[in-house]
Amino acid sequence: MFAREGDNDEAAAYTDGMLDRLGGIVELYTGVFQPWFAAEAELRRGQAYLAAGQPADAERCARRAADLNSPPAAQGLLGPTALLLAESVNAQGGRDDEVAPAAAHAARLLAGADPVGAARARLLMGEVHHRAQRHAEAEAFYRPTLAGIADRWEDEACRQLIHLSALHYSISLCKLDRARDAARVLRSVLAVVPDDYATARAWLLHQLAESVEQDGNVDAAIEAYRASAKAGRRAGEQQPTAAALESAARLLAPSDLRAALRCLEDAAEYLRDTDLDDAPDGARYRDFLAAEARTLGIKHVVARIEEETISEQDAEDLLPIAQDAAEAGARELWALLDDPRDGDARAEFVTALESALKPLTLTVAVLAGDPGAAAQWQAAFAASCERWGFPEFARTAHENAAYFASHAEDAADDGDANGDDGVGEPETGAGRAARTASKGSVSG
Repeated sequence: MFAREGDNDEAAAYTDGMLDRLGGIVELYTGVFQPWFAAEAELRRGQAYLAAGQPADAERCARRAADLNSPPAAQGLLGPTALLLAESVNAQGGRDDEVAPAAAHAARLLAGADPVGAARARLLMGEVHHRAQRHAEAEAFYRPTLAGIADRWEDEACRQLIHLSALHYSISLCKLDRARDAARVLRSVLAVVPDDYATARAWLLHQLAESVEQDGNVDAAIEAYRASAKAGRRAGEQQPTAAALESAARLLAPSDLRAALRCLEDAAEYLRDTDLDDAPDGARYRDFLAAEARTLGIKHVVARIEEETISEQDAEDLLPIAQDAAEAGARELWALLDDPRDGDARAEFVTALESALKPLTLTVAVLAGDPGAAAQWQAAFAASCERWGFPEFARTAHENAAYFASHAEDAADDGDANGDDGVGEPETGAGRAARTASKGSVSG
């Protein structure tokens, strides 16, 4: 995420070589009883470990560097060593009770001597407050600090913290009902992030889209979601690419349903084409995301039909397309659940399938006039949920199946009374859909 496109392999080889050399230097200086030089080399090795995404090794180096420099023969190492310790502990997660005092200690040591290092320490303190949902306190650290360090994106030691702080600062501002300020922060950071940091830009743009959407600017949100998806495609990332396209579809659906369906089709197609054969767990989740994307269009079509904001012709054109996609996506989700693998997010899979079946079975029962078929879908889902070990989902699906089955019986009785087969030709069009869909609801 934090390297330029094409730099990852070269950077990894360089880092491996540097770590080996620095390890040798540490042992050399230790062997000739010059611990202050060994401490400096160990500090540099820890910084390299942290940049390489190995924070536990970085923490070990920070603690050893502090030991080698005790008593402190090299005063200039105290602040950077304290900062490395704070950043490496922070990167491991779940230890905020250690991060806060370590970051405060580093900020005190670095104040005046290293303004950039002190700023990094203060941003860590903002991160601790953000994670604790203390958003006003987080802003007190983020606001004066991020603005002064954002232009150091090309500094490898600052880049990741700038990115995360911008995301989290904007989220805190949104929590404080200041989405417009959040968008301003994100735009200022995006202005200094080059296009070839595509993954970082994708996430920043996605957060920008959420911020301007919260602020009520739908057109700007759609534009930002599409820009996020474009950057995500360029980076070859599943997320936020798929989420951005799905959000764009959600915002487009009330005004341009065909464009919304194209966004969802693009999301599913992009995910299916993402090559993750060398990462089986990632490939499974990719298949899940692609299947889920296929199921989302039908709810947008049904919503427009119920609201009577779609022409009869468009409804007749688009509903079969959305229904076919939803049925295909549901069957793909079903297949994933029927073939469990280690590491599967099964609760997420079954939740997505339940969400897909709700508008799908309503469509089958009401718009296609076949509540019996809808009951079969829900009964099959209930039986599968029992087999998969999700009793709560099974109970709801049994209730839904009973609901549709009762409507099928009523339709059959009405048909017998009228001397026909109880089904007849289903009425088409937006008005009929709105009248009939409003007569009942499905559990969920």
